[in-house]
Amino acid sequence: MINNENNQYWKIFYLKNEKDLLKPSLFAKFVLSKLKDGSSLVDIACGNGRDSMFFEENGIKTFSLYNCNIPFFLGKNFIKADALTFTLKADAYYSRFFFHTIIENQLVEFLSNISKNMTK
Repeated sequence: MINNENNQYWKIFYLKNEKDLLKPSLFAKFVLSKLKDGSSLVDIACGNGRDSMFFEENGIKTFSLYNCNIPFFLGKNFIKADALTFTLKADAYYSRFFFHTIIENQLVEFLSNISKNMTK
């Protein structure tokens, strides 16, 4: 289970920065260029869903995963779930800031979970 001590911080962060967090990240734009049309993607630790919404708008079937409720969410398919134990099958898994929040044994568990769920 992911440590939830930072959830309150992120809730406040998204509320304070709502107007600034409507555009997709540069990383999302880069990743989109690597995806095939019609691919499915799980946005892990999706934040406010700005990148999820960007992928959806560009024809990617996107599921947005986060382990806490988000004050405002921009995407369509939000799923409250733990990133280490989710069971969503997809063609791609996307995460911008998740890796630095977990310890090494959790990283191994996370990558194993992705490997089991990857569709291609």
